[in-house]
Amino acid sequence: RARRRLGAGAKSYLIDSPRHVDDMPEDVYHADPVVGGSLSASMAKVLIKPGGPAKLRHQLDHGTKPKRVFEFGHAAHKLVLGKGLDIRIIPDNILASNGAASTTAAKAFIELARTEGAVALKASEATQVVAMAEALRRTPEALAVMETEHLEHEVSAFTQDDQTGVWLRCRFDMVAPTLVADYKTAANAEPGRFARSTMLDMGYHVQAAHYLDMAAELGLADPDAPFRFV
Repeated sequence: RARRRLGAGAKSYLIDSPRHVDDMPEDVYHADPVVGGSLSASMAKVLIKPGGPAKLRHQLDHGTKPKRVFEFGHAAHKLVLGKGLDIRIIPDNILASNGAASTTAAKAFIELARTEGAVALKASEATQVVAMAEALRRTPEALAVMETEHLEHEVSAFTQDDQTGVWLRCRFDMVAPTLVADYKTAANAEPGRFARSTMLDMGYHVQAAHYLDMAAELGLADPDAPFRFV
């Protein structure tokens, strides 16, 4: 599947043995470079819902439409972690009169950015993302995670489940011997609300278990390392 979607350039990234890759492009990872296919945490979250197998089959066959809210998150990752998709600013003169990116020209700009592996934001959105990154750098709890010794960013990992032989994959935002961490954007960052609703609604607890198991299996983190949400 990776070869079909990405061409010959993806061949050097094809995975047929358990390992982690530090420099794998994000689009190659999401196209699934595992020979025969693999299961990600996002796929697992679909499977466990009612009708999950059929829904996942449909997603694999037809793909999913990009969502602006997720692209906003990608841009935030770029500024916070230093790796990720490049950010492009949508020119003000092609926005609608109310400032929306709803014109034909704006939609074309956004789509071109996507096809070239970038994220298109309005200037106001980019300003907000910059403010978010600056706020994190003023937060001691976040800095304690992001300045962990031997921390690596955007590491793609692949292994097989011991019991079933199913291939698994994940892409760590942050991983070190002493912790695994993931940077999240949310409508409300209050810890109690995040734990009670956002984490469960979005299945982040499934992701945490998946990532911790893989980090320990590949020797990237200690078996008793905690998972931190930033």
